[in-house]
Amino acid sequence: MTWLAAAGACTGLGIVLVIAELWPAPPRLDAALARIHAPGPAPQPGPGSASDRLGRWLAARLARTRLAAIPRADLALLDRAPETFLVHKLAASAAGLSAFALAGA
Repeated sequence: MTWLAAAGACTGLGIVLVIAELWPAPPRLDAALARIHAPGPAPQPGPGSASDRLGRWLAARLARTRLAAIPRADLALLDRAPETFLVHKLAASAAGLSAFALAGA
């Protein structure tokens, strides 16, 4: 019975070690700071996709209000545009609202 407990402990340890090796490493601080202080991407000419237009429309409307706080420093670390963040936030809120309606049905 003792060997069975030891085998289970070794199996659990092996699983933990495999997961720890597959887990992505945290970003390097110097690279993240360099991305923050780097100049932003150049504006793209043309109308862009529908999500880009929706993001620009949301950013223009929400810039005058205090409804959506945009974490610009965090987005700069992730190399994401604030417009994309707003579109994802809108999609997540629509999915959350529709989930209650689907759960009730």
